[in-house]
Amino acid sequence: MKKCNMCGNTVNDSLPVCPNCGSNNLQPLNNVANNLNGGINPQVNMPNQPMPNLNQQMPIQGNMPMTYATVFMALIGMGAVSNLCSSIKDFSIATLIAAAFAGLTIFFLYKRTKVGRILAMVYSVFEAIAGFFFLILGALLSLGMLSSLNNEFESGLAMLGTAVGIFLFLIGAACLAFGICSFVYFKKRAIMYIN
Repeated sequence: MKKCNMCGNTVNDSLPVCPNCGSNNLQPLNNVANNLNGGINPQVNMPNQPMPNLNQQMPIQGNMPMTYATVFMALIGMGAVSNLCSSIKDFSIATLIAAAFAGLTIFFLYKRTKVGRILAMVYSVFEAIAGFFFLILGALLSLGMLSSLNNEFESGLAMLGTAVGIFLFLIGAACLAFGICSFVYFKKRAIMYIN
């Protein structure tokens, strides 16, 4: 008995082709048992194509998913809007520069360019530095170590200095964490920004 390699039908030894599918690709049943035990079928052609390199990183195509980058753009966008609103009341070149920098960062991040990623990392470094200073200032103010600032709060509102210090400490800790997380995020995702 033979087995057809095309349809799997069992064929009588006297027949040259499979009566089911008409293929002449027949194999004796004892060779089929060998193939099931790990033998190689010489009639099956394996394509001679190179294996893909699995370690190679392929660029991500398509739209950027809703990720940390979107949250980052929203937060710095709100900061840019607040800078612009404050510059209407008290005009300052520094606030306009900060708003323009944030706007450029958002634009280039939205376009998924390398420039946007670099600007986001620079923004994150400045955010972490500002957060560190607010953290230290808040800690010193809440512990009463800045006597010149605490003297301003001693006119009937002694607890206000401590409350402001704790508030600055919390804001500084949040800004420091946000800056560090953002820097690490954009550093590790260079493959997403290919233009």
